Amino acid sequence: MGLSKKIRLIEEVAYIPSYYVVGYTHGKLVYMTSEEGVFDLWAYDLKSGEKKRLTYAGVFFPVKLVPESPLVFYAVDATKGREKHKLYAVNVTSGEQVLEVEIEPRRIFRAGWDGKTLAFSSATAKSVELWMMSKDVSIEKLLDTDKILSVSDVKGDFITGSGLLRGNPRSRELFFYNKKSGDFTEYTVKEGSVNKGPALWNKMALFATNAYGGEKLVLLNLDTMDISEPDFKSEDFKARGIVEYLNYGWTEDGSIWFIGKKNGQTYLYLDGHEIKLPDGYSSNAAFVNGKAYLAHSSLVDPPRITSVDLKNGKVETVIEASISEELKARLGKVKFVK
Repeated sequence: MGLSKKIRLIEEVAYIPSYYVVGYTHGKLVYMTSEEGVFDLWAYDLKSGEKKRLTYAGVFFPVKLVPESPLVFYAVDATKGREKHKLYAVNVTSGEQVLEVEIEPRRIFRAGWDGKTLAFSSATAKSVELWMMSKDVSIEKLLDTDKILSVSDVKGDFITGSGLLRGNPRSRELFFYNKKSGDFTEYTVKEGSVNKGPALWNKMALFATNAYGGEKLVLLNLDTMDISEPDFKSEDFKARGIVEYLNYGWTEDGSIWFIGKKNGQTYLYLDGHEIKLPDGYSSNAAFVNGKAYLAHSSLVDPPRITSVDLKNGKVETVIEASISEELKARLGKVKFVK
């Protein structure tokens, strides 16, 4: 192969867009893609198949969606590379930016949204902050601290997340802020353990921890602070020997889903049952009307968004990056070698 052809193929690979499924609301599958050169939010109408670009600024991170609200919150770098961010919201049905969170640009770590409350953690030169914005757009600083906080979820009375709370750079602890009482509670399963940001449902916190050796999913009852393992209907997940939980959450009916990783391959589970996927990597999923939607990539196929029927296992491509036939011919099977 000549040098010019090699360069052309390398350039094509470099410009292949990536995808990330953010979630579903108001008939739209919201996702991030670099199709236009920078990562922005798009909406895909599941009935018509129409795609609509929602943002044009380059999104730093999106906030998890809730089906009750048409708002999609997202953070952008407002200072051209100095990593000071602003939070905005776009209406998924109209495609218009409808809200700007009225604070000065600062480093925003993560945020959570439950349809009524937006919570986020940020940092300035002086401190790390915990903020809350209510549905009436009033904003309140809840906490100033010298500890690193990263919000993962908000629901009901609680704002939760993880962070460097005990001064040990090798561990990660959890925090729970009670919006009614104003109490801020730090929690760890075991001193020195790494605990990932919780997902909340009905006063239960779902999270991954390495407190018991290998990483595993556990539940924390926020009333009693008792910890337990999820009672899954299926034990499919045990067969894979999952070593890392990349993502996890709750469906609208309260079932637990998660994406586990082993040897560079990811696997999707719903209530412990494995949902068969093509070989490759996925980092998030949205469950809509009996299907799971997720972005998928591998070294064999171009990045795409796929749907999987939860009953019959049928996999369909929803959105796909196009590549040349010449590049397709040069992609081959990959094996993981220890």
